Amino acid sequence: MNIDIVIAIVIFLAVGVYILIRYIEEKKKYQKNYVPMLLSYLEKYQQEREEFKERAENFKGKLKQAEENLKKIKENIKNYKWKKKDIERLKQLKGTELETVFTGILEILGYKVTEPAIYKDCNIDFIINLENKNICIDFVDFKKAKDLNEKVIKKLLEGKEKYSCKSIWIITNTELNEDIKKFLLDNDINILTIDEIIRFFPSIRIFDHYFDEKTVLHNYELLYKETYDEVIRRNEWIDEINRKLEEVKKEKTLNQEI
Repeated sequence: MNIDIVIAIVIFLAVGVYILIRYIEEKKKYQKNYVPMLLSYLEKYQQEREEFKERAENFKGKLKQAEENLKKIKENIKNYKWKKKDIERLKQLKGTELETVFTGILEILGYKVTEPAIYKDCNIDFIINLENKNICIDFVDFKKAKDLNEKVIKKLLEGKEKYSCKSIWIITNTELNEDIKKFLLDNDINILTIDEIIRFFPSIRIFDHYFDEKTVLHNYELLYKETYDEVIRRNEWIDEINRKLEEVKKEKTLNQEI
């Protein structure tokens, strides 16, 4: 046999023996440190779980406070009286801003607000429901009021039938000309111009306060969920470690019996 091949085989066997010895040593070392390592992780995760529990309870308390604040706003609607600056702001609301503010206020007042199946179908912006009665709503800002004519109104009447609405409300932050007003009244359409809004609705400040608080509530809901998810995650990790510790215990008992 070639001497080079013999040397190669000897080196290969020596390396193999060295690797095997190292593997056995590392395995013994790992087994020796395995339980202490598990116990260290167990303590770490238990401590983290308690910290996340405490944070979750803190967020839960703030969440309940936000809910209480929303309830108080609804209970104190009468306190939101119109001020001069509120009226000036009302006059400047346009398009989607007017819709957003007043659908929000209608929601605060207890109406369920939905959109028609087709976006702005038959000139209907929203459908509100109270005590199982549907009302079709068309929001008309000071710009759109110029385009309000008999054709637009007839389309609304078609929508009233299509969506089985008891009535139609046109809510506008301006005044309408007398001819259009007469045509609307002749067709049993309710008109809420700026004067009626100020008379029958709470100030638009209620929208700001309510939806600011609703945003706070939503944020605390997310924070509570995310934090409590960490508690659940730690519970799963702790359970897994306890299972592994139990396996080690059973293995030791079995070896002792053998």
